[in-house]
Amino acid sequence: MFPDEESLLPLKLQSKKLIEYITNLNIEGPLTFIGHSMGALTGRHAIQNWEQHNITTFVSLAGPHMGVCAVKGLPRDSAALKRNIISSMLRPVDRGTVGLQLME
Repeated sequence: MFPDEESLLPLKLQSKKLIEYITNLNIEGPLTFIGHSMGALTGRHAIQNWEQHNITTFVSLAGPHMGVCAVKGLPRDSAALKRNIISSMLRPVDRGTVGLQLME
């Protein structure tokens, strides 16, 4: 849905564009939204912030709803990359800093 640079827009703007796109389709009746990866996050954000949507089913395929694990300053050579990935897997993770808050 978002070609080229538009896929790099902030989630809030992608969500707004998604709402506009679905609204302009003028589809009556219940809708099912299926999103993969970032599309799942965009769809979820749109549904949560769209007061009068007619989406009754939301399917998330590999959407990182609990955040992602990232290592800052990761080297590009493969041996060092493997060492960093393994060492980061062995370290305890502070679960309090990873995740998202659900709207009530």
